[in-house]
Amino acid sequence: MSKYNANFKRKLIASAVASCAMAGFSAPSFAQDDAGQIEEVVVTGIRASLDRAMDVKRESTGVVDAISAEDIGKMPDANLAESLQRVAGVSITRSNGEGARVTVRGIDPSMNLVTLNGRNMPSVTNDGGAGDRASRAFDFASLAAESVSGAEIYKTGRADLSGGGLGATVNLKTLRPLDVGDTKASVGVKAVHDTTIGRDGDGREVTPEVSGVFSWANDDETFGVALSAAYQERDNVRSNAFVNNWQMREVAADGTHGNTPAEASITNPLSPGDLYALPTDLRYALEDGHRERTNGQMTMQFRPVDSFTATVDYTYTEYDLDFERAQQSIWFNESAITALTFDTNQEVYTPVIYNEVYAVGGGKDTSFAQQAYAANSKMESAGLNLEWNVTDNFALALDYHNSSARNYTTQTEIGLNANVTVGEYADFRPDLPVMGSTIDDSPEDKGNGNGYIDGGDISAAMGSARWDSVDSDIEQLRIDGSLDLGGFAFFEQADVTFGIEDRKDTNQALVNTGTSPRITMGNWGGVDPDLFGSDWQSYFSPRDFSEGFPSFSETTDNPNFLSGGVEGDIDKIIDNLEWMYARGLTDPAIGANFADFPNGKVQPNNVINTDRTIVEEVQAAYVQFSGSFNIGDMASNLVVGLRQEETDLISSSVVNTPDQQSWDSDNDFHLIYNPGPLTTVTVENSYDNFLPNVDFDIALTEAIKLRASYSVTIARPSYGNLSSTVSIGGQYDRSASGGNPLLTPLESENLDISAEWYYDDASYLSVALFQKEVSDFIGTGVTSMPVYDLRDPRMGPRFDQAIADIESARSNGDLNRDGTLWNPNSEAHQHDMMLINEGLDPNDETTSIVANSSDPIQQWNVSVPSNFQDDTITGAELSVQHFFGETGFGVQANYTFVESDLDVDNTSQDEQFAMLGVSDTANLALMYDHDRLQARLTYNWRDSYLTSLAQGGNNAPGYVADYSQIDFSISYEVTDNVTLSAEGLNVTGEDSRLYGRSENQMFSLEDLGARYSVGARYTF
Repeated sequence: MSKYNANFKRKLIASAVASCAMAGFSAPSFAQDDAGQIEEVVVTGIRASLDRAMDVKRESTGVVDAISAEDIGKMPDANLAESLQRVAGVSITRSNGEGARVTVRGIDPSMNLVTLNGRNMPSVTNDGGAGDRASRAFDFASLAAESVSGAEIYKTGRADLSGGGLGATVNLKTLRPLDVGDTKASVGVKAVHDTTIGRDGDGREVTPEVSGVFSWANDDETFGVALSAAYQERDNVRSNAFVNNWQMREVAADGTHGNTPAEASITNPLSPGDLYALPTDLRYALEDGHRERTNGQMTMQFRPVDSFTATVDYTYTEYDLDFERAQQSIWFNESAITALTFDTNQEVYTPVIYNEVYAVGGGKDTSFAQQAYAANSKMESAGLNLEWNVTDNFALALDYHNSSARNYTTQTEIGLNANVTVGEYADFRPDLPVMGSTIDDSPEDKGNGNGYIDGGDISAAMGSARWDSVDSDIEQLRIDGSLDLGGFAFFEQADVTFGIEDRKDTNQALVNTGTSPRITMGNWGGVDPDLFGSDWQSYFSPRDFSEGFPSFSETTDNPNFLSGGVEGDIDKIIDNLEWMYARGLTDPAIGANFADFPNGKVQPNNVINTDRTIVEEVQAAYVQFSGSFNIGDMASNLVVGLRQEETDLISSSVVNTPDQQSWDSDNDFHLIYNPGPLTTVTVENSYDNFLPNVDFDIALTEAIKLRASYSVTIARPSYGNLSSTVSIGGQYDRSASGGNPLLTPLESENLDISAEWYYDDASYLSVALFQKEVSDFIGTGVTSMPVYDLRDPRMGPRFDQAIADIESARSNGDLNRDGTLWNPNSEAHQHDMMLINEGLDPNDETTSIVANSSDPIQQWNVSVPSNFQDDTITGAELSVQHFFGETGFGVQANYTFVESDLDVDNTSQDEQFAMLGVSDTANLALMYDHDRLQARLTYNWRDSYLTSLAQGGNNAPGYVADYSQIDFSISYEVTDNVTLSAEGLNVTGEDSRLYGRSENQMFSLEDLGARYSVGARYTF
């Protein structure tokens, strides 16, 4: 007998054991005669896990990769997304430093399908953001790794998989007690330390994780129960620096730089026609966060006879995220620029040194916002599965589940400011830009005159209280059948699988932005801090923001760095603001400076900005033929399948129609809404998709296998793109967006070719080439059109008169209230003059310009999605896994090349199209698994990639910088039942950075930290 044959028989046993760990819903199997009793010895650990995953890859048709649990209740990583990224071609996006969503072969997470035991799962987003959070991308942060026993990543389409996974279908599997057999259990505890909590955070240094898995079957294995549960807590500090937007400018023919004063000093001056971008602001934010994750699952199985198995299961997940944020920021005003230094090495130039100067007492502010955020997401899934081997060669299976997911978010933001700024400075050369502010708090109505910023200088400005919710429900019924055809023609063995599916997917999004109108609590110019009472100053305490960015001493040690940070007690501040509002009802000194408090409280108003429901009903049928045969002495397999799906879609939106626009300050607006009844807009659509697949593999030798696959896959449009109404995005830039319920899915023709060499136990080398011809990509076209017949107060006779008056005042040498010469190009000056012409006082921050019938109907730039673009994605995957004999040492490595045909022009301000998330990735793992000791050191790298084509709300690209992370884990089996472990994630504290048209145009930076844990597991 050859060495390979001996290994192959051992692998058959290993595959049988693997079915225990990788059990889940699949097409029905046929009863077979037992060849005799085999006493199973279940091998666990790193090597056994990789061996099982390799067997899945080897024995599957098409291109399939797998991850297997190392032991019951123990996946390779504490986070499922982190485990998946070890697979070639899989990369992840992170939220708060933790893996959240998966990209496969450059395909965006929303275009990959995630199933649980073969069932489509509803998805919601809970990542610290607010607004319309409806998404088709599954959030892995909500699911504990201990609840999953394995995962399969189908990179090629299959007829028996639901449509929707254009890039891949990721199937997560849980334990089935009758597949496990006997009684097995595992209980684990961990103590977790997040190093960011040392940045003056309010959380605990150590937080707990507890998990348990229990599987029991009676002696006859006719009835079994499996239970799993996990509870995790994590406290951390999220350190974030960001810029809201970079505004594109072009140097004029006369050499002037937009509204930059002619007397400003410019280093590296630009030439006429050169493009540059100015930042709107610069902000630092520190968030003290608390996270709780609770998972539970119960599975019961009943097998009264060998030919029939009934399974009932229930899955529950809950994910709570709470944080309080302290934020300091400076707002830039182009007309106040005194000095700029440009970089000249980018396509779009960036002012890397930025200076502004203001008159003492002019009211320019440094902002110290406080925010409280809370989000709760839940998922529940109840299902029934029946498998019946009707005869020895015919089987049926029925699977039904009803699953729901909901996320509810509340966010309260209190805009605070110290109106004592006389100069602003920014240096964008370091990765973390330097924020600088020069103050003078001597004016009695602005500050307390002690020379530094504290509670005595702080006033309130504008605030918002908002909420949003997303509800997603899926009801799905599948009936699958399998017919064993035996051997015929040249096929030695063949079978046909077939099935039908009926699925209803309902997604509802409700959004209250809290900004229509905002809560006015002093307005942008603020009020005298003394008006807030004698206790006001005690609500604030210093917070050194440099402690939040320990990796960036180049910035925090800069003498221009704004070190005078302030943190407030948001609950006391809110109580005070409500007291101020009540006083303002009778006190003229406060008066309308405090307005729009719903019911006198800092709470959400009753304006629903988004009320959208998308219902998709899908009926599908498939048939798939599988046959094995020999070409010469080479074993071969052929799979041919066809899936047909018919989708009926109903998109409904309830609209609260705005009546007027209010221009509140230079760049601040709000909408005035119609108090009348709401309007419902409904649009219906239907479409069909035919999804074929052909898979062929051949074993050139007993160790070498070649594969070729062709398939067609789809990805349905995002829920937001399917909206039936238009919503206003930005009044300042006259932007709006509308959905298009008549969109059809993206479709991809996929071609895969691969070669695999299984040269030893748990060792292989593989090379895969792939190409995806993607059509009907959804892009956005911009149309100029009215929206709700709103009128524009920035145009028409009132505005023209204001411009004429400003030019007259400028020619006379008159100064605006900010101490500068009247400027017809300054929006702040335009607003001031219109107020004066209306007989209103510009120094009264409560005044505004409300559109009236003399103003023209505004033309909005309305972005509408449509199917209009194609793309070709090509790539290659190189993978190797090798164990060095019986030494216990092993290595696993892979590299993925991905390339898209579409490129982005960083100089364009027009709508562009390109595939998001396309990037090369690499993984390296060094492993040791011998006797009772296991250790793993892993390195993950992802190249920079495009993440947005509308960064900052404009047609600007956003890029995530390349990112690498080093993790380790080590465990020691003290006894056969007790294992001690230690883990470290991102041990080098790598950071995440998002930038725009130039690398110096930072949009966001997070100073991430390492996380460590120690734990113990008891298994029996």
